[in-house]
Amino acid sequence: MKKLIFLFFILISFSAISQPAVKIFAYSQAVSPGIVPKGVTGENGKTIRTKKEIPVNYYIFASYSKSAKINIEEIWIKGKFFNPIVKNVDSTPILNINENILSI
Repeated sequence: MKKLIFLFFILISFSAISQPAVKIFAYSQAVSPGIVPKGVTGENGKTIRTKKEIPVNYYIFASYSKSAKINIEEIWIKGKFFNPIVKNVDSTPILNINENILSI
């Protein structure tokens, strides 16, 4: 009986220190920059072609239970540090609807 009570307390202690389940969803969106800049003129009058990276928006969503206390402090993408903007969302942030699919 003592072994059963001991085993019960061990199982409760492991469940108390277990981490909550967190699902991470990440999306990237390339943004069209609009007008492509012309080359920059150097000191000798020749144009210097500048290679500009395509701007990208990153969307990262974390899904976890309301009872969990989770703070997202920083995000690293491709070796660059970003400060996240954290917002609580009650509904689905992205909704994909395909109007071409026929419903029965």
